[in-house]
Amino acid sequence: MSADPYEAAWTRGTPSSLVLAFLGVAGAIWLLALVLWEIGRPDLAVVATGLGAAVPVILLFGGFDARSQLWVLRVPPDAAVGPALQDALASTRAADVDAGSLPRGNPLRRCAGVLRLADPFCLVGWAGPERRVHPATPPRDGIVYVLAPPGSGDELALLRGAIARSMRSLPSSA
Repeated sequence: MSADPYEAAWTRGTPSSLVLAFLGVAGAIWLLALVLWEIGRPDLAVVATGLGAAVPVILLFGGFDARSQLWVLRVPPDAAVGPALQDALASTRAADVDAGSLPRGNPLRRCAGVLRLADPFCLVGWAGPERRVHPATPPRDGIVYVLAPPGSGDELALLRGAIARSMRSLPSSA
């Protein structure tokens, strides 16, 4: 167990479409079981009930592993995230990416800066605190995103650890 609060603060994003698909498949199979029961086929209704319990769970976990991994780290609002990330990733071959060239719906599209890494293959983006509309509103946290293809395991964990270590002593941008 890590004592570093930043290493423990990484969260993995789950797309809502995956959860909605789970609910839709489960509902459809259970509805099929009810229809089969009503038309007098209890043998097939029992089979559909069993499938309604197992198939959606298998689809949920299979879809979760087959999708790209999106990891999110929230950092204090007054942190200078960009320079700390660039220092942490200086030893890797990181190339700047224009956030506007990313496809629509990509969470990194709204980032202040995006880097493409070759090893492990992933995109790292950061968004600083957003401007406050009114001085009385509290500032929002900065965010660090890591978007990796499915199956990125140990190398991605090492990268997340390196980023978390670089966030420990962030200089204040204020």
